[in-house]
Amino acid sequence: MVIYRLPLGMSVVKPRSSCTVCGRTIPWYENIPLISYLILRGKCSHCGAKFSIRYFLIEFMVGIVFVLISLNVHPFLEPLKWIMLATIASIFICHFFIDLEHHLLLDSLNVVLLIAALINIYISGDYSYRLLGGAIGFFGPFLISLAFLKLRGKVGLGGGDVKLFGVLGLILGPFGILMNLFLSSFVGSILTLILMMTKGIDKKNPFAFGPYILLVASFQIFAPELFAKISHFIFPD
Repeated sequence: MVIYRLPLGMSVVKPRSSCTVCGRTIPWYENIPLISYLILRGKCSHCGAKFSIRYFLIEFMVGIVFVLISLNVHPFLEPLKWIMLATIASIFICHFFIDLEHHLLLDSLNVVLLIAALINIYISGDYSYRLLGGAIGFFGPFLISLAFLKLRGKVGLGGGDVKLFGVLGLILGPFGILMNLFLSSFVGSILTLILMMTKGIDKKNPFAFGPYILLVASFQIFAPELFAKISHFIFPD
């Protein structure tokens, strides 16, 4: 619902979910994540219109992510840390799909991510280290984008990307955000080139950079050991 409504400027609270074909309000017992979709076979119980499989897949993804977080951080023993990680994961998922479809990294989501970042700073206690990461994350891409605009007359990075880098800098710290800047650009360049060669995207049209930032950040935050191995492979001692 958040992924569908926010880019359209709609409230995520009101009105209640409804069928986009017949307009019937979906009752709570038909709006239970995963279960209702399976019972109703992905259709509206009133008019029979099919609901997008994306709803089910995203709900499934969120559930899996929450379970994986709980395996490492007990929600009752470390509730603040669990909430922080669950919030970051949820925002990442929303950002990812919204940017893919609409090329938008919304301020409202970045604000929620900022709150999670501040909780992370409170938990870690590394105030100066995290603030330095935030400064590098914001001003680095901002100055690069500004220089690109002056030299080429085109916007290199959107404002949403710059703000996302800034918030991620608060979470990852200075070295982490520099690694993200490099790897997200590296991965983005390779995948975009492949998509252009296979006609997956038109080089004349803008492409979403946010998913690459989020992909790298997800490994850094939720799979640090795997990320360390990947980094060591790319940058061997």
